[in-house]
Amino acid sequence: MKLNLSEQIITGNPIRASIQRRIEGPMQKKMGIRKDYPLSLEIGCSAGLGEVVISEQFGAQKVIATDIDPEQIERAKKNLIPGLNEKIEFKIEDAMALDEPDETIDAVFSFGILHHLEDWRKAVKEISRVLKREGEFFLKNHLVLFK
Repeated sequence: MKLNLSEQIITGNPIRASIQRRIEGPMQKKMGIRKDYPLSLEIGCSAGLGEVVISEQFGAQKVIATDIDPEQIERAKKNLIPGLNEKIEFKIEDAMALDEPDETIDAVFSFGILHHLEDWRKAVKEISRVLKREGEFFLKNHLVLFK
């Protein structure tokens, strides 16, 4: 589901970016079990703030930042901090049908998008499918372990 105008404004807000970087990221990192997450996936990247947090704070060597809306992907690309281009791969993907192989992702991040999905249960199933056996799912300010 695409974001409406007010949601787009909120996700691109510098205050939101600061909160995500200074509060949410460190809080999630403390919840994590592993030291680093080399291959990470963000579902619903919207304005492109989450992949920066993942790259900087979670030791990701590569972040696959996804969104179903091509406009949001373009927006995220424009907001990308210089120097992170080689670490971030943007993809137009539906969180309910991820185009990633089984058990390949170290961590999946959702910074508050599950409620936007038509069927969040399908997305959670997909997240479980793509996570490695010891992978972790960071859902807003919670850590979810599947296996």
